[in-house]
Amino acid sequence: MNNLSAAAAVGRAVSKSLRITGKGSIFTAVLVALNLSLDIIRRSKHKKFAIFSYSSNLLAIHNRHLETGYVLKFLTDYTHLSTPCPEKNGPPKHVKITL
Repeated sequence: MNNLSAAAAVGRAVSKSLRITGKGSIFTAVLVALNLSLDIIRRSKHKKFAIFSYSSNLLAIHNRHLETGYVLKFLTDYTHLSTPCPEKNGPPKHVKITL
C-alpha cells in the first residue's frame, strides 16, 4: 500500500488542496498547506488574515530553516505580501497576516 499525504488550505469562499508524492512527510504536507494559504491570501480582496497551524513547522519558519525549500518559499511569499508596495499598480499589497 502506498503512503499518501495531502495538504489543504481553506478560506472563506475557496479551498485549495494538493496531493503530496509518496515520499512526502507530514512536515512537508503542513508546509505545503501554509504555502497554499498564502496563495489564497494573494488572490483575496481582504486585508486581514489569520493562519492557524498546530505544528512544529511554525518553529522551523520562525527559526528560518532555509534548507527546506518550502520554508524559504513561505518566508519569501509572506514578506512579499506583507510589504507595502510603493507603486500604485505593483504586485505586492499590504496585508496583515497573523500566524
